[in-house]
Amino acid sequence: MRYINDVNAINQEKHTAVTLGKFDGIHKGHRKLLTLLGKLAEEEQLEKAVFTFNISPQARISHRKYRTLLTNEERRAMLEEMGMDLLVECRFNDAMRNMEAENFIRKIIVEGLKAKVVVAGTDFCFGKDRRGNGEMLLKMGKELGFETYILEKETADGHEISSTYIREKLEAGEMDTVNRLLTYDFFVTGPVLHGAALGRKLGFPTINQIPPDEKLLPPKGVYKSRTEIDGHVYESVTNIGTKPTVDGSFMGVETYIFDFDENVYGKEAKVYLLEHTRPEMKFSSLEELTAQLRIDSGDRLKEPVLD
Repeated sequence: MRYINDVNAINQEKHTAVTLGKFDGIHKGHRKLLTLLGKLAEEEQLEKAVFTFNISPQARISHRKYRTLLTNEERRAMLEEMGMDLLVECRFNDAMRNMEAENFIRKIIVEGLKAKVVVAGTDFCFGKDRRGNGEMLLKMGKELGFETYILEKETADGHEISSTYIREKLEAGEMDTVNRLLTYDFFVTGPVLHGAALGRKLGFPTINQIPPDEKLLPPKGVYKSRTEIDGHVYESVTNIGTKPTVDGSFMGVETYIFDFDENVYGKEAKVYLLEHTRPEMKFSSLEELTAQLRIDSGDRLKEPVLD
């Protein structure tokens, strides 16, 4: 998959089918767009292109802190796995913010991406003052030679499926709902870092990760999980939080992997969070902590193995 983060660098030679959106989470609704995109691209022998932004436009305009279900790197990897040919991750700067919607269609969609098919959701807006919408794409598509498909939102449990709704459920720790709406298990990726090695001393060696600041995490606590390293998947239990029993200063993701005896420092790990089993707790002693960890892991603690 080709990757471009500067709209001025778009130099597309082949015609494309393009889908437009923020694609935070690449959830069930996004997959509806991407599935149609793939079908139409195959039928018309077009390249599959995704146009998105490096940051939510609303967050940039309001200057508010914004955390995402997927980091840009995670989103990029997932789209590549799904067979996209091109990802344009546009920087949302003043030039893009002030571009008239009609110019966006002419300069980027038609001249840059050479689109013959455009797929978007009913809520996608673009251009200065968010004037661009599905109606404009339909109208200008007829003038400029591309077909437009505007899809209604998917729904579940009486709610429209949106990244905002899924983020709310994630912050509430409702992992069953989150994973169902995403259509995959929510995950955290990152290199395995050196920790204080306390777990090794207590008989439950763990891997530590510090997610990027923009990655939204569920509530602090313990989670049933699965961990993928080097293409192999293991059962595990994960704590998200600050280790209050030890020192309370480390905020991150700490995972004990069952039946695992490899040195993986520096390697990339993907930890899938399946179920929130209990909140983060402070224990009066390391002995109490160890006893609870035995319960959390189903009494699968063993001698240290990660040296």
